[in-house]
Amino acid sequence: MGEATDRIEYLCARCGGNAVTREAWAEWDIADQQWALCQTFDFAFCHHCHRETRLDTRPVAKPAN
Repeated sequence: MGEATDRIEYLCARCGGNAVTREAWAEWDIADQQWALCQTFDFAFCHHCHRETRLDTRPVAKPAN
């Protein structure tokens, strides 16, 4: 069994599913030529129960080498 580390995952507070997203803004970084996440917002959505939700976190086990 892996040991817990400071890694976390986000879960839906309603159903416990981990297919969740947050509303965010991205801005174009001219130097890197890619979109860079610049702001996240409170709105969260669960793709398991298909509704707005609150996000919970839990520790993730360290991956095996």
